[in-house]
Amino acid sequence: MLAKGTGYFSKHTRSVKVNRKEPRHLSLPNKIIISKIELPNSFIFVTSFDSENIDKNQIVEGKIIESSKKSLTMEISMYNVESKQISELNNVTMRWCIIDLNQVCDIEPDIGTESFNLKFLENVDDVVKDGYKAFIYYQKSAEMGSANGAFNVGYCYQNGIGVEKDEHKAFEYYQKSSEMGYSVGINGVGRCYENGIGVEKDENKAFNYYLKSADMGNSVGIFEVGRCYENGIGVEKDERKAHDYYEKSGGMLYSHYIPLIGAVKLLVSEIYQIYENAECNKEICIIMVNRVKAAEYSMDMTMNDEEGDFLRKSYEAFKRFKNILINIKDFTKDVSKLKGYKRFLNAKDVKIKYEKLIDEFENCMNDLNFVIGAYNAINREKDSQKVDKALDDVNQLLSNPEPALSNSTAAFNTGQVALNTIKDIVNIYIPLIGAVKQLVGEIYQIYENAECNKEICRIMTNRVKAAEYSMDMTMNDEEGDFLRKSYEAFKRFKNILINIKDFTKDVSKLKGYKRFLNAKDVKIKYEKLIDEFENCMNDLNFVIGAYNAINRERYSQKIDKALDDVNQLLSNLGDNVNEIARYVGIIKFQIFNQSSQVRAEKIKESDLENPPYSKPDDFRGSVVKKIYKPLRIEVACKPESKYQEIELAVLAILGQSPHIHQFYGLTTLNNQQTMVTAWAENGNLKELYNKYDIPWTRKIQIIRDICRGISFLRTVNIFHHDLRCKNIFVLHNLSIKIGNFRCARKADAYHSSNLKDLYTNIISWMAPELMEKYKDFNKREKNEKVYTFNCEMFSFGMLMWELCYEKVPYDGWTMSQIIEHVLKGKREDVSKGKFKNSDDKEIQIEFINLISKAWIQSPDLRISITELSHKLEELAEKYPITHDTAQLLPDKELDFDGKKDLIPTDSLYPDFDEEIIEEEDIIVPIEEGIKLHGTGDRDGAFKSFQQNSELPLAKFWMGYYYLNGYVVEKDSDNAIKLFKEAADDNHSESQYRYAVMLLSKKEEDEAAKDKTRQDIVRYFTLAADNKNSNAMYYLGDIYINGKLKVPKDEQLGLTYLRFAANEKNKNAIALLKKLNKL
Repeated sequence: MLAKGTGYFSKHTRSVKVNRKEPRHLSLPNKIIISKIELPNSFIFVTSFDSENIDKNQIVEGKIIESSKKSLTMEISMYNVESKQISELNNVTMRWCIIDLNQVCDIEPDIGTESFNLKFLENVDDVVKDGYKAFIYYQKSAEMGSANGAFNVGYCYQNGIGVEKDEHKAFEYYQKSSEMGYSVGINGVGRCYENGIGVEKDENKAFNYYLKSADMGNSVGIFEVGRCYENGIGVEKDERKAHDYYEKSGGMLYSHYIPLIGAVKLLVSEIYQIYENAECNKEICIIMVNRVKAAEYSMDMTMNDEEGDFLRKSYEAFKRFKNILINIKDFTKDVSKLKGYKRFLNAKDVKIKYEKLIDEFENCMNDLNFVIGAYNAINREKDSQKVDKALDDVNQLLSNPEPALSNSTAAFNTGQVALNTIKDIVNIYIPLIGAVKQLVGEIYQIYENAECNKEICRIMTNRVKAAEYSMDMTMNDEEGDFLRKSYEAFKRFKNILINIKDFTKDVSKLKGYKRFLNAKDVKIKYEKLIDEFENCMNDLNFVIGAYNAINRERYSQKIDKALDDVNQLLSNLGDNVNEIARYVGIIKFQIFNQSSQVRAEKIKESDLENPPYSKPDDFRGSVVKKIYKPLRIEVACKPESKYQEIELAVLAILGQSPHIHQFYGLTTLNNQQTMVTAWAENGNLKELYNKYDIPWTRKIQIIRDICRGISFLRTVNIFHHDLRCKNIFVLHNLSIKIGNFRCARKADAYHSSNLKDLYTNIISWMAPELMEKYKDFNKREKNEKVYTFNCEMFSFGMLMWELCYEKVPYDGWTMSQIIEHVLKGKREDVSKGKFKNSDDKEIQIEFINLISKAWIQSPDLRISITELSHKLEELAEKYPITHDTAQLLPDKELDFDGKKDLIPTDSLYPDFDEEIIEEEDIIVPIEEGIKLHGTGDRDGAFKSFQQNSELPLAKFWMGYYYLNGYVVEKDSDNAIKLFKEAADDNHSESQYRYAVMLLSKKEEDEAAKDKTRQDIVRYFTLAADNKNSNAMYYLGDIYINGKLKVPKDEQLGLTYLRFAANEKNKNAIALLKKLNKL
């Protein structure tokens, strides 16, 4: 039987109690409840499954879904070898045992030390609740040979977690971890030597340890080596090497930011939507909108211009930025509606909240070095005055609505002429503003889908987004004056954007780029557009111009490099690429006009003969090897009816490229239409890596040639749609050809290929944005255009991973598992291998860096084809295939992931974070934390609540945990404090809970008692306004009975009770019945 997830037999095994019965070879239910016996203080729960009848290709898996003090509930599933769930469990026995970690020596002979540290163990009672217990578990893990455990013991000693601080012991354990080959531990030793932690300071040793970690592919080690070269720490300063190491580490860090960037952009759009729908305090809303849009713009600029350095230093500040935006959204939502505004005590309360948020926001902008902060700071006083006026207007409306309306009418009459004038001017501008915003959106879309010259597209996009932001700021601040003076300049602005859009569209595609005579022609056009654009910015007095002007020289250098990369790529494709493109264009034109001239070449059956010496390999399924007599070449003959003849005509032209599988024509064999293509002696690339190990230098050549083939396809405007090793054919000399164009389509076709029939086969290589389409069965049938070159690049990244590790991505995973994994921004494992040759180590690290840039979640941030091509050409030149390099190696000789002969010893328990950004440090969304609470994982849930502690919902859950003593010690004072903070941020359940806790508050002073009573009624009222039925019940009881010294008001009390009863509140229904009012 295959083991999966949990399970191990031991002499401590006891039978499981299912519904108080002993199951012995009976059908096991899908959900079982295990009655707990008296448990030791710290324990591990171990399960296993057994049956006389379980086939070796079946898997039984048990997951703990709920745990209480009295029982455990487990969900049992059985799968076949294809990972399909079997509906019924037959004749399965489950065994389990509880292991006391304090008596671990008694069980070592039974389960083995390795198993003790592995996923065979299931912790089900939240035993790691404090630093002391964590330290004990890590220490036991270290004693049993875990490098991970040794590192964590060192971390505990260094930081005084669960044990007295001892830097000497910290160094000792880091060294133990390092000696076991653990790269994180090696970094730890390096830091100790660099900073003199527990050992005499020695920067030379520090550098050598960082270098060792970097050679193992550790991204933090790579970064530290770059830092050492930059600052001369233990090595001579070398800015070039520093840059190279920083570049290698950067791509590995970006994926951690993807969820945060997406969340920030969504929040900015939501805040803007609140402003658009505001019914009051619109001035406050626009001030907030201006700030968050400025921050979004700054974020884009910063991420584009200084990605590596920014990512390494700013993760915590970026998390804080996201949570501040959530608070701004909630505040803006409240003040934008009269109903929400009334939740505040008074205007002063609103202003305090506003100032607090602005302080937090601007401090965060400074921490992130965002470029817009100065403008916001300059305007803060003016904004503050606007806020005061907006609050006065709302208070006047609420306190005396009718006179306020009369006053406003009088004001309207005295200013009627001026108002009409402004309105007339605004009406003139509306079409222009709409056109500008549409053009900005279209230019950004071109940048997102750019396949080459991405740097030029990014620079243009940054400028036009800056202009859009400036336009919004200017229109909001000085609308009347600006509109009267700037109409002609504004029209010119729109026309310049049209020219920028056309230019960006051309340079973003290889096909469009070829319209220019040469790179110099492109540069001249770029400089002319930038001059026109910046002159227009000056005429319009837009505020962003200075930043663009300062960076113009730097941008110019980036553009020169981008153009060099494109020219190098085109030159690598060969001299006949333009001629082939013309032929393809002619055929497409004929296809469009339904010309009868479009035909695939016809081959006579008599022109094909069998090879003189037959071999078993001449027959590969339905594919048969023949000799094509006119050319005296070996060809493959495959029955084919799915291709249309016009598609085959295009294939014949494409095959003239040295990187595309050659199609010769159609013939008839055995009364079947048959395709005749070049014979691939070594089959496809997947078949090759399954038979042999491919040397790393040859992998570079293979990937480079595939990249050339993809680049060629783009020059003729074709997407392949199905890039994977199975569709790369390998000839006798190990050269490669891209084949299988069944899914290929013209890039600018109105519809994408519908991949619904191949969906299950290609899911492992599919881009996340394409998964979104095909995971919905209703959308699968639609032929809507979703596929872009960014999808092609993602698939190429997965192909690189497949070749790097010589296995299919996500092998053995179900389709739903793959989709869930990829859509969360997660990817395949990129472990580092073990090598005898140092060049092989370096090549794999370069591969991993390129892979991580190709499979980035956000499509527009994936590596461009020109950048990738440039890097691969560099690698091919740096690591050539020498005459003494073996063509191929025996299968399983190389260790691609460092796990070939490895018995895992990593600890079961979570790491303390030593890396700059490791998986454990990534913020767990509050929604996921609530789900973890629902499944009984309170440790994981509480960690999520702590990470999101700025949010009202997280404060509520932390208060709930302190109130009930979940994970932390019971602490009513902390609970009530957290509930109040969340309540003041308008969290309904917190308002109710805080009021309830105040009911039990004991005050000696009468004034304090009176204040408490007022607060109870106030917070119940706030919660009831937010439709909390429990608060409605309490208020009903208070007003009907005159409790808390509140004047009796039966009518109001009954109203609250009836509202609560409508929400099915049992207490309210019972009280209404008692009062005979139901």
